[in-house]
Amino acid sequence: MNPRATAPEPGRATNIGVAYRSKHGQISEDWLNRIFPDVPEWPDNFALFDYTGSEPGETAQWLRWNEFVGHLTMVLMKVDRGSMYNSLEVRVPLLDREVIDTAARVEWRSCLDLDRGIGKLPLRHSLARHVPRQSWTKRGFAVSMDSWLRGPLREIFETAALGRKDILGFPVAGNSLGRMFEQHLSGRADHARSLWTILSLSLWEDKHFRARQQSTPLV
Repeated sequence: MNPRATAPEPGRATNIGVAYRSKHGQISEDWLNRIFPDVPEWPDNFALFDYTGSEPGETAQWLRWNEFVGHLTMVLMKVDRGSMYNSLEVRVPLLDREVIDTAARVEWRSCLDLDRGIGKLPLRHSLARHVPRQSWTKRGFAVSMDSWLRGPLREIFETAALGRKDILGFPVAGNSLGRMFEQHLSGRADHARSLWTILSLSLWEDKHFRARQQSTPLV
């Protein structure tokens, strides 16, 4: 199965694998093809999101596997590198090998309260012995990238990303990137994740590729 070749229409997922790929992508398939029409299809051996099943038990196990080998691995690598770069000691106790092995053996249904939309029940029950009052709501730390791109990062994005003929060797089609940016500025859409990814790639290319090419003496 080639995920790029079987991509659904914008906003529609044909199966759980496609939906999960869309959830974890930084740029939607639709906008990716508009902005970078020459980006190649996914490699045939890239099978991280190849799942078309629907049986609850099998699906739950696939989701566990996908989070463990895909998303979690990526997040831990970024945290480890970022913390080491800033001389910080960051370790997560719940990632102890014994804890992971135990968690993998827990039947998924016993982890969820579907009526209340609450997960991690074994961990919550264990914690209740030490913390009598728990919050059932979870709120992550979010960076206000949407407003930053409309404010202090606007000029940086316009200088570093807009008007480029290509990014990392992939041609940018027409004014497609400009249209995405305009939609974000006007508030008609929130493209913060996509725009931040493109800005990061542009700045990274300027620092590590173009600067190196300019400083390399001709033979």
